[in-house]
Amino acid sequence: MALAANSLCVPAVFMMFLYVPQYLHKCLRWTVLKSTIGVLPLMVCLAVVSLVSGRLYNRIGPRHLLLSGYCLTALGVVATKVISPDWGYLGLVPAMFLIGIAAALCIGTAGTAAVGAADPSRASLAGALSFMAHLALGAIGVAGGTAILFGFSATKLRQGIAALGVALSPAEVLTLNNAAPGTPASRDIIDRFGANIADQIAGVVRDTFVSGLHQAYWLPLVMAVIGIFVALALDDEKLTQVTA
Repeated sequence: MALAANSLCVPAVFMMFLYVPQYLHKCLRWTVLKSTIGVLPLMVCLAVVSLVSGRLYNRIGPRHLLLSGYCLTALGVVATKVISPDWGYLGLVPAMFLIGIAAALCIGTAGTAAVGAADPSRASLAGALSFMAHLALGAIGVAGGTAILFGFSATKLRQGIAALGVALSPAEVLTLNNAAPGTPASRDIIDRFGANIADQIAGVVRDTFVSGLHQAYWLPLVMAVIGIFVALALDDEKLTQVTA
């Protein structure tokens, strides 16, 4: 249970670190450097709340901390699933706050619970297994989310380009789906058309990326809901308290 509790929130965090810069770059037209800095609210929440959650472990117990964390994870994922470029950067900040706070409540708490649930002679093994489960499910979540995002967005992009009446080869559609805006590969395709058509193509690329992002976050949402049930099933009395 403790291993699962340490893992099920991780895909939401990893996907946010991966996709938020892409969202800012592709949809809000931020520079690469500025897009990277845009993830700071998530990082700050992770750092600050992690310090607080450690002090609350003995006071309120891991069950309540994990339950709160997974409820916040679910809310953060839902906020990401409804995000729109029309809301600008500030529309994305609440999702980063929610997922950052949630991860800080869940990850350290679940790791401590895994060690506390094990026999003292196996505490180091429990800690290692908890960390490996954390990384493994995070990687699986990112792989699954990426497959959903780009598979769905590629399909929607083909439909959007066809609706514009623009003739592009499958390879060109794939390039537009995968390449960042403003790269030579994407410019070579879009610059063949007039400004009006080029703007429409860029709009379709943006909208299909957002649609794919919304679909990709079904995966961490399902995991967050499972995490809620896992947290409810934990028994605080079976977990050793941490000695300060």
